[in-house]
Amino acid sequence: MASAAPQSAAACPQIDAGADQRAMNNQKFLQRTYKIFPSSAGHPAPDAMHFVLDLLLFLVVVTIALGLLETRCRSAVDEKPG
Repeated sequence: MASAAPQSAAACPQIDAGADQRAMNNQKFLQRTYKIFPSSAGHPAPDAMHFVLDLLLFLVVVTIALGLLETRCRSAVDEKPG
């Protein structure tokens, strides 16, 4: 009994065509968004929405880090004998 060999992507042109079509749709959609930084050849620039979300996430991380540092400093001062 012969076993069926798995098909490669080259043997399934509909897989490649679907990926290409999705990439074209994404490119069309992303052309309508605001760009803050220029794109390079291999890396698309983030749009304004993602830039704002990244900025908010950065601010949350900094706020948490400062809060943890302040809590650690307060607990160290409270534990000092004297």
